[in-house]
Amino acid sequence: MMKNVKIINEAFSNCFSNFDLVGLNNLLEDDKKFSEISKNEFLIHVRELFESYKKEKIYNLSSKSITCNNCEKGCNGFIFIDETYKNFYSLIIKSKNFKIVDLIECNNFDPYSNLGEYIHCNILPQSKNHISEDEVPF
Repeated sequence: MMKNVKIINEAFSNCFSNFDLVGLNNLLEDDKKFSEISKNEFLIHVRELFESYKKEKIYNLSSKSITCNNCEKGCNGFIFIDETYKNFYSLIIKSKNFKIVDLIECNNFDPYSNLGEYIHCNILPQSKNHISEDEVPF
C-alpha cells in the first residue's frame, strides 16, 4: 500500500512541478473536494497559477518532500519552489486506490527551516469566512 501512495505522490509532484493540468486532472478523484472546493474550482486556481508563471517565462517549479507537523500530522506532501521569485507552495496529499482524494495547503511541515528567505504563498485565495488564530478575539 505504501508503494502505491508513493507512486501517486510522485506522479502528482511531477505533474504540478511541470504545470501539467491534464495529468493533475487524471490524478484527482472526480467527486471529491480539494482544500474544501470542487476539483474543477481547484484546477482553475492551479491553472491561473501556472499561467502566471508561464507569462514570466517560468515553465516549472522544483519540488521537495514534506511531512505535516500539525493538523494532518504525519501525512506527506510536497513543497513546490519558485527559484526565480523565491516563493513556495505546500500541499499535503491524501490518496486512495490510485487517486488523490484530498489536497491540503500546509504551513507547518518539516523541513521548513531550510527555506530561509523564501516566501510561503497560497494556491487558493483565502476564504473571507476563515478566521485565523491571530484574528480570534480571546
